[in-house]
Amino acid sequence: MSSSSSSPNPAAHEVSQKSSFSLLRSPLGILFILLFLFGVHLWVRGLVSNPPTYSKNLAGRKTTNLATLNYLGTGPSKEMRRGKLLVVDFWATWCRPCVNVIPHMNSTAEKYAESIIVVGASSEAEKTIRDFNKQPIEYYRAINSSALVHEFSIDSIPHIVIFNDSDVVVWDGHPSALTDTALDSLIAEHLAN
Repeated sequence: MSSSSSSPNPAAHEVSQKSSFSLLRSPLGILFILLFLFGVHLWVRGLVSNPPTYSKNLAGRKTTNLATLNYLGTGPSKEMRRGKLLVVDFWATWCRPCVNVIPHMNSTAEKYAESIIVVGASSEAEKTIRDFNKQPIEYYRAINSSALVHEFSIDSIPHIVIFNDSDVVVWDGHPSALTDTALDSLIAEHLAN
């Protein structure tokens, strides 16, 4: 074995270092990097200011399956629902994003109590839902029926479906997209008449 093959070639190492940083030394390379970073900035800013709704485009669909929700305790009566929107939040106790949304749903339920009824609907066992204590839930809780889940193809959670008092979907999507502005608009549009 020759000694030259086992020792590193300093000239090759120097050339490798020069080519790695040559992009930073040329004006065109710096421009390319700045444009790339600006593009990343715009992409991230767009995601933050316009979060995806994950809507299934369910608006306009009527259901007969709301009666299949099995409430833990007394649920809202048809009379209580008159003139209000029903916000059904599909969630699970094991779902971290679902649990993280609970404070938002609590404040939404409280702020809009005159116009909406919020229900957290989980497919889990009643005992699991009753024993859940990671976040206080200050709205109705129910076990959702497979009929409702299948009817609207709820395949990811958290997911919200909002119904008017005639059981027609007026909005669906991710809870983060249910802003005060969006809810104010829904209330004005669907409860004005």
